[in-house]
Amino acid sequence: SSPPISGMPSFHGWPLLCDPGQRIIPCFTDGRAFLAYGLIHCNIFYWTAIVVALLRRYYSLKWTHFSSVFEVAWHVPMTVLAVPISLMSLKSFWEVVQSGDAELQWGPVENPLVIEASVIFGTFLAVDSVFMVLHGLGDRETYVHHAIFVLVCFVLFKSCSATML
Repeated sequence: SSPPISGMPSFHGWPLLCDPGQRIIPCFTDGRAFLAYGLIHCNIFYWTAIVVALLRRYYSLKWTHFSSVFEVAWHVPMTVLAVPISLMSLKSFWEVVQSGDAELQWGPVENPLVIEASVIFGTFLAVDSVFMVLHGLGDRETYVHHAIFVLVCFVLFKSCSATML
């Protein structure tokens, strides 16, 4: 971990918004991390939509796979947020594998990077679901997909277990 930013723990400059020792659900529900990551998601989504709309308008940008600028923008937030989530998860995974400790691998999650990555993903899932409904982006298959992820995430986040998953 790199030096803290303004007294806040960080991961190579990425601020960790969950308090040290805080579990996934309390970090998610206390609002600070959810609000911050929700705003990041909204900014990425709507700025992408604006840029795509301008490109489409002024450069006659055409595409055959997307029906709207929102459908294009819908794919960008997770593409961007996958970078910190993946880096945090891979670093944590490597540490857990190297330890060989079964309790650490399958027991309660205490690694702050796993907790932070879980909160980022949970926030993404919540905000993405709202965008799906708000902008008519989902079909039945996508709603079922999101519902399954919400249930699986809730079970894993609530029990705060299975670091290896």
